[in-house]
Amino acid sequence: KRFLIFAHFAEPDRAGHAHGEGSREYREAIKLDDASTGKIVGKLKELGLYDRTLVYVVAEHGFDVGQTNHRDAPYIFCATNDRKVTRNGDRADIAPTILKRFGVDLSAIDPPLSGTPLDVMTRPVTGR
Repeated sequence: KRFLIFAHFAEPDRAGHAHGEGSREYREAIKLDDASTGKIVGKLKELGLYDRTLVYVVAEHGFDVGQTNHRDAPYIFCATNDRKVTRNGDRADIAPTILKRFGVDLSAIDPPLSGTPLDVMTRPVTGR
């Protein structure tokens, strides 16, 4: 049986805007989110679900190196256990990548998504 967990951690964004990207508060917020993600992964393993669960950690946005904006930020998948996708791409590629991995016919989506699936292998999920 398929299920979806969507967890949105907003504290790094808030801390980054309030205190700056390299601030202690920003780093602490990232550490907190890392620990929270670890708890989710740990629970999936404890329940025996991890080996048949795809985990994607993505960023809302980021900063270009040495810049103060995120217009062309290179971040896509910060981490994933999905060996069938590449982590390189654009934020617009997140939704089509995940939808395609779950067998959604992207050509049926209207209006079309602007991103491109970042799949290494193009078959839907049957395992990891």
